[in-house]
Amino acid sequence: MKKFLAGILCGAVIFGGVNAYAAVLAERSSHKVTVDGVPVAVEAYVINGSNYFQLRDLGRLLDVGVAWNNATRTVEISTGEGYTEEEPGQTVPKPSTGNAGEDFYDIRVEIVNMTNDLRRQNGLPALTMDDDLMAVAQVRADEVAATLAYRHERPDGRKTKTAAKYTGDFRYGENLGAKDLGGRSPEGILAEKQFNGWNQSTDHRENILYDVYHSTGVGIAQDRYGMYYIVQSFAGGDYTITGIDAPVLSK
Repeated sequence: MKKFLAGILCGAVIFGGVNAYAAVLAERSSHKVTVDGVPVAVEAYVINGSNYFQLRDLGRLLDVGVAWNNATRTVEISTGEGYTEEEPGQTVPKPSTGNAGEDFYDIRVEIVNMTNDLRRQNGLPALTMDDDLMAVAQVRADEVAATLAYRHERPDGRKTKTAAKYTGDFRYGENLGAKDLGGRSPEGILAEKQFNGWNQSTDHRENILYDVYHSTGVGIAQDRYGMYYIVQSFAGGDYTITGIDAPVLSK
């Protein structure tokens, strides 16, 4: 028998999926959710008055297959099979960076919100938090954490913008940061520390306030020594992202 989930489900997003993000503030939802009448803990975010859940979280709760097929640009939901962590059709593998199971999504959103607050203070339009750029930034963060190649090029020497497969005029920029929190939880600390560091750096601040950019994404990964690496991707121009490259996890 299929499980029934009750709550306020007004939207859902999957990492690497369609354009489900907008340049709006997101905050954690406090609404209760139950499965077959039993309360469950699941992350949700309120955006413009609607609750958004990650499809993978719902897949775990309801035991249905959920996958993003990058080749066909579709979300695949299979009600006839149970949920598995490694879904067929997901083209970006999980990196072996030592942070398996960690979910930094709320911190990534916080950095985007700080970015847009600063842009508004300087008379600039907010950037769209784009799911493709979120994926690109996460690929770059995973690469740095896995290889310790802390530089604005990929571990194999390619340009950072090659983390995205694209057509058209893709104007790409990147901010890169690293923070050692001394074993403390990154919640409530990491976003502010990193963004303040970028804001105090001329080059990084110029990226944040560059009027050519219209979209952004943030990725976070932790290396085997406990260091956090934060990557913010920026994009402008008239382009189409057709796919996301797999992380380069060795030099």
